[in-house]
Amino acid sequence: MASRLPIPGSDDNQWGDILNDFLNQAHNPDGSLKALTESQITNLTTDLAAKYVKPNTGIAGTDLSAAVQASLTKADVALPAATAVSTYATVINVSGFGAKGDGATDDAPAIQAALNSVASTGGTVWFPPGVFVIGSTLIIGSGVTLKGSGAGADLYTVGAAARPSGTVLQLKSGANCDLIQTQYFAPLDSGTTMTGAQATNSTLTVASTAGFPSSGQFDVNLTPATSTFAVRYTGKTATSFTGLAGGGGNGTIQPDGTVITLTGSNYDATNPKNYQQPTRLAVLDMTLEGNKANNVSGRGLAFFANAYQVKNVIIQNFAGDGAYSNSDHNNGYEASPIWDSFHITDCNGNGLNYQGRHDGLITNGSVARCGSSGVVEGAYCGTLMVSNVHVWGCAQYNWDLGSGYAGHTNCISDGSGVNTSTGIRVTADGISWLGGSIYGQGRVGEVLVQVGAGGVVSHVRGCKFDCPAFGVGYGGTFVRYMSDGNLTVRHNEFRMKIASYDITYGPNPFHYGKTTTTGSQLGNTATLTVASTTGFPTAGQVVVGTATGSTVVTYTGTTGTSFTGCTGGSGALTLAAGSSVLARSPNDSGVQYGYENFSLDPLDDTAGGYTNIARVGAGGSVTDARSVTYSGSAIYSNTVRYNLASKTSSYTIAATDMFVVMNAAVATTATLPNAATAGAGHPIMLRNAGSATVTVGSVSGTIDGAANQTLTAGNATRYVSDGTNWWSW
Repeated sequence: MASRLPIPGSDDNQWGDILNDFLNQAHNPDGSLKALTESQITNLTTDLAAKYVKPNTGIAGTDLSAAVQASLTKADVALPAATAVSTYATVINVSGFGAKGDGATDDAPAIQAALNSVASTGGTVWFPPGVFVIGSTLIIGSGVTLKGSGAGADLYTVGAAARPSGTVLQLKSGANCDLIQTQYFAPLDSGTTMTGAQATNSTLTVASTAGFPSSGQFDVNLTPATSTFAVRYTGKTATSFTGLAGGGGNGTIQPDGTVITLTGSNYDATNPKNYQQPTRLAVLDMTLEGNKANNVSGRGLAFFANAYQVKNVIIQNFAGDGAYSNSDHNNGYEASPIWDSFHITDCNGNGLNYQGRHDGLITNGSVARCGSSGVVEGAYCGTLMVSNVHVWGCAQYNWDLGSGYAGHTNCISDGSGVNTSTGIRVTADGISWLGGSIYGQGRVGEVLVQVGAGGVVSHVRGCKFDCPAFGVGYGGTFVRYMSDGNLTVRHNEFRMKIASYDITYGPNPFHYGKTTTTGSQLGNTATLTVASTTGFPTAGQVVVGTATGSTVVTYTGTTGTSFTGCTGGSGALTLAAGSSVLARSPNDSGVQYGYENFSLDPLDDTAGGYTNIARVGAGGSVTDARSVTYSGSAIYSNTVRYNLASKTSSYTIAATDMFVVMNAAVATTATLPNAATAGAGHPIMLRNAGSATVTVGSVSGTIDGAANQTLTAGNATRYVSDGTNWWSW
């Protein structure tokens, strides 16, 4: 029987013999393999050589099975060419383009090459940890993301070794340029001035058209900036724009100081109204360092774009603004910008200068120690949404709120500006501030919220502030309406939980007067020289101070420009020219007056003073005083509670009456109480809401040195006692 394996289902009782015989062909009895004989080896080699020859350069495809050959052919067809591979790349490492990140090499050309490589397709340009020096502005376009390895390298940590790792883009010394701009931004930054008054129907003559594209659109901003409109043009010369059309029509533009700034460039040839502005781009996870010690200009971000995102980014130390944002406010449906988890600090200009787009979202950030304002909200970014943003220590305003119907939730304004002694400026309609808090800094005469621009026409209507207020210095004001004739107000409401203020002097109004020092002098000088003593009593006390400190000075006499016989001032305090000098009532006790909240709700647009409802409540008592004229400060007094008196006939005012409204159709009299009984510093607000005159007299003493005054219909006056006589305010 030939050697074979057993057959399942047969070979009954033969399995062992058949299997042993089969194994015996190649195995020794102990199970090891038998050695091949030389003839067997020779025959095997000959057979293999006849069947296959090993190629010198690999196995030929034809030597493989048909199935394997088909599979390889399919793979060859599916693989894209080398150029196609780069087309589909979504993440590019700047190191691959030669960027060093060593803190010395100018990496701007390499980084720009990386940005250009994805300019047409979009993608992420990634930065490893390091300090990338930037000597020229980086230009970012639509669909491109700059992504770092974290916002590291704390500028204020001592010692480079102690700084956390991360990605830093640092402006090179002497670069004096913006660090990052969006595509097409450069022409937007240019501007020119008109030469002479002219119409906008054909040719507009200007100082220079340098920096403007050959055709496009610009904004015409009138001075003062009462209106702005767009003008399109189809050509230009060195000093003129030609082929004009657009919002200006044939109207005449006023010359002298009018500035034309470009708001659109690189227009779509088929639709010149729609300029090409970048969209859907991002800057993420890095620090932007401005190196302001070695640069005189330059912003961190300069964006004219829609639907961009800035997240987990620190912007610090720029000579200009930390960030500037704007857009075409009428362009299409694109989404608005998003700022999230950001920190902007120590820039010489504004922190975040947000001029657009409307409906933007700014959340979870902080802005600190900037040389101008912290957050600026421009006129064309309405319905902006801001939440959980803390701004402090800025020189102009912490918040400059000029965007209509912008909402602020759980935000903080911390301190008053060094240059303005004002924390928040409000110049637009419908602004809300809910929750969070507003802090003063204990500065003499500071203002927490200023309503109106001061010297510039502005409209502030329908605003609502509802939050705690803290830390106002002597003579300070929680809410100040600018009464210079340029402000229109209506239906604003301020409800503030007054938690604390300067407990030494309190936030009393300027009872008698307010002035400034002239020339440098010490706080304990015997004669205090000032601009004017008008409105101050002949003897009393004043608080004198700067942003860094204040002192109380008692004086016994006055001249037209000095307080004499001064005692009690601090010799450690040097008063520079322009230091605040505020009258102090002898009754200032330094106690908290217990106000729980107040609101100011303007009802009309009376020129020269603004008519309001004021509610001042304490301990559950709320008084409602209608038609009280404010001029420079909110209402406070030395007692917790006052009554409202509304009279249709002659009335002798009680010392407990804080607000008195005379409402008579015939001539009546209002008699102020005894000035000594009321006490020095006691204020009374008197308004004539009737149609006839009111003669104002006093039980004792004079009113501004006269026996009485006449208050005509529709007017109001505040009277303050000096303990002997009454003075109008």
